[in-house]
Amino acid sequence: MTAESSDQPSPEPGLVPLARPGAHWTPEEQEILVTEVREGKDMTAIMDHHGRNRTGIEERLVMMVPDEAQVPDDEKLGWILDRLAADPDYDWAAQVERTRLARSARRASRSLDHENSLTRAPRLTEPGTILGIWQHINHRELRDQRKAAFLASEALYDLTVYETGTLTQIAEHLYQAHGTLLLSDWAAECASPGITGLAPADDLRLSLPLIREAVRVWVTALAAAVPYEGDQTILQRRLGLNGGDPESYRTSPRTSAYPGSGSGSARNGPSRRPPTSTFCPATGPPVITRRSNWPALSPPTTAPSSRAT
Repeated sequence: MTAESSDQPSPEPGLVPLARPGAHWTPEEQEILVTEVREGKDMTAIMDHHGRNRTGIEERLVMMVPDEAQVPDDEKLGWILDRLAADPDYDWAAQVERTRLARSARRASRSLDHENSLTRAPRLTEPGTILGIWQHINHRELRDQRKAAFLASEALYDLTVYETGTLTQIAEHLYQAHGTLLLSDWAAECASPGITGLAPADDLRLSLPLIREAVRVWVTALAAAVPYEGDQTILQRRLGLNGGDPESYRTSPRTSAYPGSGSGSARNGPSRRPPTSTFCPATGPPVITRRSNWPALSPPTTAPSSRAT
């Protein structure tokens, strides 16, 4: 392959390119690329055949370089060209998949870092440490593809906000109780201790107290996460989290547009509202409030406009 070629493909007349710049690489197209490289085909001809620019083709070839080879970035292209030419059995397809999964995991990590910087959520344990705990507890080690999927899991990053000692203790407890450690159960148990021990659905009575407590913990945490103190105070009062009874729109002393309060539309009479349902995580299930003395809606007191349309 020669180094003297334009960065953009210029297909010959009548030649239909395999793809276009930026298009998804299919396994078939990658097979063709490897074959052309092993045959020593010129880069310009490869660009024309694939309909891609030099950067896209070189980037795909670099994905075939394993990280464990520790090849400097500026030498990866030459390394893979030599390897493909010298080793016809080199498993480049598996390496492309490993590179793709590793990049997905890194993107997920950067995304989490960005979210944490916005919400100021501290990371107390690194993902690699959590992976080590999981493998130690389950007495098995994940292979490359499963490991990359594990590190890209959303549940994993829910665990990074807990200290290593806490994670280990809860992981050991779950393994002793269930004989295995599932990542989703691990994250749920850290967020709400006891939730993974809920009784089966056929004996719901035993589960209700734990469900109620779990909901209370979650709602309390969500209310505390509201960024503005004034909004936080209002939400806690509405939900009954400040020690008093929950206040719905109807029971709030700041609301006066209720039937019988003398307020309402001058045109349509007092406001009429449907029954309200108030749920307080601290006190129990929803309570339906009904009023039997709601007045009927009054007809409009003004005639419809007779303006021509």
